[in-house]
Amino acid sequence: MNKKLRTGIGTAAVIALISSSSAQDGGVLLLRYTDMGRCMEHWIPASLAKEQPSWNPFTDAPALSIARAVTLGHAYVVSPHGDAMATPRSPLSVQLACGGQPGACAWHYTIFFAPPLGADTRYYTGRNSAVVLFDGSVVEPRPCQRITG
Repeated sequence: MNKKLRTGIGTAAVIALISSSSAQDGGVLLLRYTDMGRCMEHWIPASLAKEQPSWNPFTDAPALSIARAVTLGHAYVVSPHGDAMATPRSPLSVQLACGGQPGACAWHYTIFFAPPLGADTRYYTGRNSAVVLFDGSVVEPRPCQRITG
């Protein structure tokens, strides 16, 4: 069973997911990466994916602008670092991720940030990127799950 925790960071909502197997529950995997040897994932429940704004990149502007996504991602990345500032760096991507349930798709930005030159980078471990949904929510990473069957 999924539990969802939302906390405010400025105007951003942060979604932390605790689930034994989001893939088996029809969740949507947005991003998987390795951070200092640890596999990390960003998942959302299928129900949340179904609530996300739709987008046709050929005819419409995205529901959340790049500038707003960067602002929300920046607030998430710097919040544990106090006044430390981070700057967006390439690559910034916009992607559509879909799960196993019909209509369980979510557009999102993945934004990577770099600490300022000369900053003590050990404080940025694990929080140098943000996954921002088109509704403005920032999705927390969690350790990769092993699904056995």
